[in-house]
Amino acid sequence: MTDVVQLLVAKHSGDPDAEEWTAFAQIGERFGGETLTLEEYARVEQLYVGFVLRLMDLCGTRALIVAEPRVASALPAWLPEFRNGTELGVTSIVPLLRGMLRGSGTGCVFEVPGGAVRVGVAFDFYLTVEVAEDLRQLVERALPAGLRILREQEPTCDELITRPADDDFWLALREWAAGSPSGIWILEQWAYGPWGERWYRARADQLHVVRRAMRANSAVRSGSDLDVEVLDLRSYFDEFAEMPVEPPEIRMFDHPARQAELFARPFSIEAVQESIRKGPGTVGLFNPEKFFDAPSPLAAVVPNAAGSLTARWLR
Repeated sequence: MTDVVQLLVAKHSGDPDAEEWTAFAQIGERFGGETLTLEEYARVEQLYVGFVLRLMDLCGTRALIVAEPRVASALPAWLPEFRNGTELGVTSIVPLLRGMLRGSGTGCVFEVPGGAVRVGVAFDFYLTVEVAEDLRQLVERALPAGLRILREQEPTCDELITRPADDDFWLALREWAAGSPSGIWILEQWAYGPWGERWYRARADQLHVVRRAMRANSAVRSGSDLDVEVLDLRSYFDEFAEMPVEPPEIRMFDHPARQAELFARPFSIEAVQESIRKGPGTVGLFNPEKFFDAPSPLAAVVPNAAGSLTARWLR
């Protein structure tokens, strides 16, 4: 098997004593006696974008595959589909990459179809490029003047979910749910982050409906029972409106839930207003922290259309 290396690509000189900018947010600050302007930032950012597009050309592809997606807010109109396995063309890749370089919480690892090359954005304005050693020359050929390979390192080896969400997995969930008349909590993750989730509380006789709703490449987790606080939002709206910070860790759903899927969404003033406008204004609130803190005893990945496990999900 060919060795895989991770290359760190950046504009930096590699001199640890050099004063160099590393973020979009630093526009207007001085580095090495010069002020970072928007124009200079845009010039350098275009080097990164051009590098990725050139690498795509050398790999013979005009599309990249989404891997390890993370979603920090509602998806923009130009990105209607964004999950493990989504194929993106250049018109989506470029704005997504620019957003990642600028610190957006929505992003992914881009994979060349087949997975031979993986490109991500790391801290401090680095790109990470995972590539088979015998394809390293493609990365070197794609580098424009102004970018360089600063160093290489071994790819990180995280503990991933390896179990498929197959008949045996759903049978195990059913056996667990049989002992819980009120139902068990199930999370489908199509991306990391509160906007990449679908929450269910399902009884054993509802699991077939939940299974049919799962999409290829999603992670499926069942874990700790979560406490739900039921509130009449009309009684608390003034308090919510005065909150200095909206707690993104809180999820809310219309209560009572009429089916297994809770249609939970991140808590926000906008979500509160919508719930009051469209319904009775009674919601259930829960904090999934306990669910995430304890490793899920039952976690699996939905196979792709070919029946293979290609999506990488952390345990």
